[in-house]
Amino acid sequence: MFKHSILKSTVALALLAAGGAFPAAFAAENTDRSKAEPACSDEAVIFCENWEDGDWVGWRDYNAGDSLNNGGYRGGISCADGSCLLPYPGYNNSKAVALVLPKDKADAIYPKGPFNTPVDPNDTIYARWRVYFSPGFHFNTTNTKHFYLITDAKSYGGGTNRVGFFVRPPNKSKVTEGRPYFHVYRSQVDVEPGTWQASKATDIRYEPNQPGGEELRIVGGRWYEFEIRVTPNPIGQPTGARLQAWVDGKLIMDHYDHVSVRKANDHRPYDGIWLSSYFGGGGQSTHPEQYVLYDDIIVSKNKRVTTLYQKVAPPRPPMLLPLE
Repeated sequence: MFKHSILKSTVALALLAAGGAFPAAFAAENTDRSKAEPACSDEAVIFCENWEDGDWVGWRDYNAGDSLNNGGYRGGISCADGSCLLPYPGYNNSKAVALVLPKDKADAIYPKGPFNTPVDPNDTIYARWRVYFSPGFHFNTTNTKHFYLITDAKSYGGGTNRVGFFVRPPNKSKVTEGRPYFHVYRSQVDVEPGTWQASKATDIRYEPNQPGGEELRIVGGRWYEFEIRVTPNPIGQPTGARLQAWVDGKLIMDHYDHVSVRKANDHRPYDGIWLSSYFGGGGQSTHPEQYVLYDDIIVSKNKRVTTLYQKVAPPRPPMLLPLE
């Protein structure tokens, strides 16, 4: 069943530490890895979450009580009370976390999940997840945020340095079609004079640049498998990062020319993920009530996730009750 909850107060990220490695208030991975995908048992995996064990601790509506979401409208759903149980056929037969965007509103929910294994600042991070945008999903023409790698994931103010994997329309008239891209904030990275990155005032976007990638469009009503690679520029160097992305196993992006994902003197590693379906940053101001499902998240260091598991047939779309 797909249920909504009306949340009117700030809800803290909650309660269970992964092996005691991090403070209890900031743990989010709850998956019993012995019952998860075989890939999750690999020593390279630093985060694995599929919600199959019914444990929602840590995946709550963190943003429900802030200035954007305390106006009395539905700010998302709380997974901690079991309302994210979604009986859809597909991967793991199965449960997922759902982020609801109320009609014409900006924010969905913002669960953050710290990795349960320390990461070196120069480690390459791979993340793979499966995603379903609701049928007819409207993508914001400026920013439809989606998935972040972040630093400082273990603090409530975490996410201070980010690499985002976003989706937005190829032009303003095609809001139900999305083109994936990498996003970094100009203020959080270094740029080399004379490069195209240096001409950007606020946002630096890395678009699809591989054969077939330019024509790819993400649409609602079907499942996708996304995977990204983020290799940071080495500490002490302003550039030298690499960004790659695959959709359903096909490489659509590979950027390494003058790429920076952090300032040269930033020693913080990426230590968590942040799910965000923020519908802001300009663009069109209206959209229907809609939602995004995330499932089967695996993050590994220095090994591509799809080398760790045997691929299975794509799932069918979930069967959900209409939003009320």
